[in-house]
Amino acid sequence: MENGLEVTTKKFNETNIQILFFDFVKNDEKLLIVIEKESYNEETSELVKTLNIVVWDLFSSSDNCIRRINDTFSLFPKKCEHHQRLANSSGNLITINDDGNITSLLQDSEIIKLLDPINYNTRNVIQLNNNIQLNKKSNSSSSTAVTTNTTMNYHSIYDSYGKYLGSKFENRIIRNPEPWILNKNYECTSVYLDDNKSIQLFIGESTVQVWRKRKSGTSTTSSTKVLEYIWTNNFNRP
Repeated sequence: MENGLEVTTKKFNETNIQILFFDFVKNDEKLLIVIEKESYNEETSELVKTLNIVVWDLFSSSDNCIRRINDTFSLFPKKCEHHQRLANSSGNLITINDDGNITSLLQDSEIIKLLDPINYNTRNVIQLNNNIQLNKKSNSSSSTAVTTNTTMNYHSIYDSYGKYLGSKFENRIIRNPEPWILNKNYECTSVYLDDNKSIQLFIGESTVQVWRKRKSGTSTTSSTKVLEYIWTNNFNRP
């Protein structure tokens, strides 16, 4: 929640866990969570409590947006000592270990790898300067997708990684998002927001829209598309 507005929601189905600590990091783009998980050890007939460090990329829809590791390095203090030995100072998480040494958690190598894993899929940057080509360096792992106006293609469509998909109707969730505009020869852009291609952002002449494909059997209506969000400006060309 941000100023009473819901930014994102994620459902966790795990049980027997308790959140010990959480805080926003990396310019509030990630949420760092420390949880204590309780399990039963059949060999010793005892309850075992383990600490897990979880990172949630709030604005990512990839399968890897939530990552976790076991706190085998004792980076975080125990539950009974949590409030006295963990602090946030100007965006820097600081803890005190058993020897009294002060440690910056965000500078720990394991936390750095958890926050920004090497195998994290970097998405291409889509530049809205009306160009229909994909500029990509052959020796680079990232690329920049640029859209351009031609005499035939006005609607540029991209997947969730910024890969150019063309302008065919089958790549659009909604075919005519701005029916009030009679002249269809204007530049617009659509981008899928998830890997399953079920949510699509549309940036058009006078609106910004978000459309979602409705799952079969979830509604009594015959419509297979749902308008989740729309923003309009005052400009409307006939």
